[in-house]
Amino acid sequence: LCCQFLSKSGTTCSCQPLINEDFTRRSFDLIAKVFVAIKKGGSKIISIASDCTSKNEVAKPSDNTYANNLKTALASFNDIVNLNNILQVNLELDIFTGSKPPEKMGVWSSKQFFKLDASQEGKAILRHFRVGVAISMPFTFLKPSEKGEKEIQGFCIRLLEKMAIDMNFTYELVFPTDNSGSFGKKYPDGGWDGLIGDLVNGSTHMIVAALTMTSEREEAIDFVAPHFEQTGISIVMKKAEKEVSLFKFMSVLDPEVWWCILGAIILTALVLWILDRFSPFSGQNKKSTLTTPGNSHCHFSSNLSSCILVVCSFNAGHIYSQLGGLFNSRKNAGKTPVKSLEDLAKQSKINYTVVNNSATLQYFANMANAEDELYHTVVWDYPVKEQYGRIFKVIKNSGMFETTDDGFKRVKTDRDGNFAFIHDTAEVRYEVYSSCDLLEIGEPFAEQPYAIAVQAGSPLQEEISKELLDLQKDRYFETLVQEFWNTSKKRECPNYEDTEGINLQSLGGVFIATLVGLTIGMLTLVGEVFLAKKKDKNMVKSIITEKQKSARIIEGIRTKVIHPRPRLAYRY
Repeated sequence: LCCQFLSKSGTTCSCQPLINEDFTRRSFDLIAKVFVAIKKGGSKIISIASDCTSKNEVAKPSDNTYANNLKTALASFNDIVNLNNILQVNLELDIFTGSKPPEKMGVWSSKQFFKLDASQEGKAILRHFRVGVAISMPFTFLKPSEKGEKEIQGFCIRLLEKMAIDMNFTYELVFPTDNSGSFGKKYPDGGWDGLIGDLVNGSTHMIVAALTMTSEREEAIDFVAPHFEQTGISIVMKKAEKEVSLFKFMSVLDPEVWWCILGAIILTALVLWILDRFSPFSGQNKKSTLTTPGNSHCHFSSNLSSCILVVCSFNAGHIYSQLGGLFNSRKNAGKTPVKSLEDLAKQSKINYTVVNNSATLQYFANMANAEDELYHTVVWDYPVKEQYGRIFKVIKNSGMFETTDDGFKRVKTDRDGNFAFIHDTAEVRYEVYSSCDLLEIGEPFAEQPYAIAVQAGSPLQEEISKELLDLQKDRYFETLVQEFWNTSKKRECPNYEDTEGINLQSLGGVFIATLVGLTIGMLTLVGEVFLAKKKDKNMVKSIITEKQKSARIIEGIRTKVIHPRPRLAYRY
């Protein structure tokens, strides 16, 4: 507009302060040109002193000399027009619809005002509204299209499209003009930012978003009938990851306990072997009694391998006795240690927080302030829990997320299930229904409805309310809810409540451990057999050597007997 007024090309001309200076200068040039023409025509010009602030009327010319010359002079000033003896800027604007693609409705000018385009004759002129929206899954979100561009889709966009068809209007989507991306926060001076701020100052005509009805917001804007079921605040956590391992049974006991069991097995085997080896009543040292015909008493073998096999059998029985604990651990897989907001406030292991500048944060701040005021105003023995005060303190110490996506990403990356995200129920359930790893904790609290907002006193309030009531009668909202909060994906997730019990995948390590023990026992037996055979060979060699020695001795004795030495005779 400024470029058109200044008769310049382009669209980036500055309007202040050049527009006032230029308009004043050109207006005086126009008037000077008129008086020059009057003087050349032979008319006499008389100067009359006048006060512009005075209400006294100045004498008007008796003829039309001034008006005729002014009309002639305006022919050479295309940017100035005389309307009711008032000089104004002459503008000419093309008016287009807000539809896609936009259609030209006509031309507006200072002289003719609005002139309908020939292509629009006979057509109904639709109203055009600026609708405030904000990103909030799944109400409003950006999704890549087939052309590679991002399109705005979601529950609220589908609702707005339906309203535009039924109510005969066009619209354009407007994100918060202050780039805050929020629904709006009230300042101490009473002003608002975000979507509510745009609606209050007239930048938008309505807000169609996941906007909750609060008494604070109703002081600045008007709400229509709620378009969504009661929502509130919910807690979301990640399910504890299910560990799959052949040695899952070992998780029932601490590693130190298993090392002690292993040491006990080895020590017990050695003690049994020593007792059988050196005890005078053992099977090895009292073979005559145990081998008496008719004696059927059981006894330990003197082999170390037998002792190991016996102890391994005892150990296998101990492992099987731990299967009850393993069964309970599998049954409790996927469950969380907290069941409600009260449980979350009492514990200190699980950390939690909210989104900064959100309605959830404001709720906990208000509840904490209410508890604080109640604590200082009532009698000392009043049962004040200070639950919200503790929660609000943890939230401030933990730090808050800037966006909702950051909160859900933090929950999904938590492997141990030691983090909770507190947020809007509708968004929480959308994420929970879309993921098998997330779990909604307890029931929603601080329930409030979603509603469309309009400017205070706007006639659209009644019209939109009627439209929403008609859509509710047609069950239109039930269809939208089923589309965006689809629980079919959740049914495909494994159900940890109906556990399959203990399977081979989690119990295979028990058989492996038993097999290893039996293998060690068999290897020990092989070693003992080898040593026994070697000992027998040495014993045979020793016996043969002894027999050879005995044979030589006997042979020597025989030689002496058969061949005695001659005796010497002595004579005296």
